[in-house]
Amino acid sequence: MHIKKILCPTDFSGPAEAALLVAIDLARDYGAELLLVHVVEYLPPLLSGGKDPVAEFQAACRQLEGEACDRLDRHIDQAKQAHIPVTTLIKVGHPAAQISEWAEEYGVDLIVIASHGLTGWRQALLGSVTARLLLLTPRPIWIIQATPPKPGAAGRRP
Repeated sequence: MHIKKILCPTDFSGPAEAALLVAIDLARDYGAELLLVHVVEYLPPLLSGGKDPVAEFQAACRQLEGEACDRLDRHIDQAKQAHIPVTTLIKVGHPAAQISEWAEEYGVDLIVIASHGLTGWRQALLGSVTARLLLLTPRPIWIIQATPPKPGAAGRRP
């Protein structure tokens, strides 16, 4: 397999951190470029009763994008320490669709993404970016599985 570009989406969760470490290792081993991406999930604006709800929504999106940029900067350092060329991308949108678009636009050879390990009603209610991405892109995807819960731990509280 010829790998020159790896796309690694992050939502800044623990499983996404694990996926980033795998992506960095792969990029180093293959001499590949890393595209580290974050999608600020699009949510329709809520009517807040303010004078300009559209402007409020746009301001909220800009704030979320700025926060994501700050968080991505910390991840860039990890890749640079491994001497890997890294590009970051941030956009407001639907995560799976945006990741698929980036994969095509940038001609990535591999997507490394975390799975949060949701099952049952949680997956049905919350959905899965990874599952949707599998349906949207023909690009190879390496899924880093979240640590499964311990047997019998369902419903327990610490």
